Amino acid sequence: MASTDVNGTTRAMKKLLFATVLVFAAMPAFSQPAQNSVVVGTEDLTRLIARAQATQDGANPARPQVIVPIISADSYVFNLERHIGKGPGSLHPIWAELIVVMQGTGTIATGGSVVDPVTSADGNVHGSDISGGAPEHVVPGDLMIVPQGVAHILVGDAGVPLVVATLHLPRSAAASGGKTETPKLVHHAADLAAMLAQARKTPPAQSRSNSTLLSLPPYRIELKDVSVKEAAVLHKNEGAFLYVLEGEGDLITDGSLVHPRDRGADVDGDDIQGGNARRLKKGDFVYVPRNVPFVARTESNLVLATLKVPNLSP
Repeated sequence: MASTDVNGTTRAMKKLLFATVLVFAAMPAFSQPAQNSVVVGTEDLTRLIARAQATQDGANPARPQVIVPIISADSYVFNLERHIGKGPGSLHPIWAELIVVMQGTGTIATGGSVVDPVTSADGNVHGSDISGGAPEHVVPGDLMIVPQGVAHILVGDAGVPLVVATLHLPRSAAASGGKTETPKLVHHAADLAAMLAQARKTPPAQSRSNSTLLSLPPYRIELKDVSVKEAAVLHKNEGAFLYVLEGEGDLITDGSLVHPRDRGADVDGDDIQGGNARRLKKGDFVYVPRNVPFVARTESNLVLATLKVPNLSP
């Protein structure tokens, strides 16, 4: 996603895509083998954003967009994108795209068609703009999911770099998992307080979950307001991405479940024995692979966005 002039679009787009690949390869992903969980803290993210900015500041010609990986595991890549001004129009035929606004403000327009389209080897379409899209102004903490086959473009507000995290999710027209629920494609950060107030009507001793932040069947991004005592869980066939929306606490992973109870697709337990604890705080990203037990704990306040994803690794 980076803007190009209409004249010489194909040549410019190819140069841009090549430059993006160079940056992608040069920046270290916080990758670990699939059997390990991955936590990327705000300090690491700050360093990645600074490197992206340095790349843009030193670019000649200007590079309106830089992409670097945050987490690369189990065939998924959660990318960080830093935009200055208008990015390119994009369309992904077989991938939905989750967008998390991290810094800055701007507009994400969806729908319509890609202007001056160029199709890359992987089938994704990029162009200088989109035509006929519906704009949505975004601020930090906003979340959006763009269905596959939908044109979209990110445009930072004047003078304000727009930093987002993006995750591509495999999805076809028939991949709704048999669910008929109406998609929810946008969550505004301003709505979080009301959602938490509703969730906190549940007694503190019980798990506060299942509020929907975003949904595009079969995917569902849930709000999890962590109570003092949470059940540990292991997903047999799905990995889990977590994003810390508020507060801080501990994530315990690996080890073995205490008093495991098989629930079919999942196994839960009273606790984790022999696990590894990592401190979480607002803005952190986490990936827990399938068959790895995990539980979040807090002494006060910890609010997560959670997303289960199918296993893509052989």
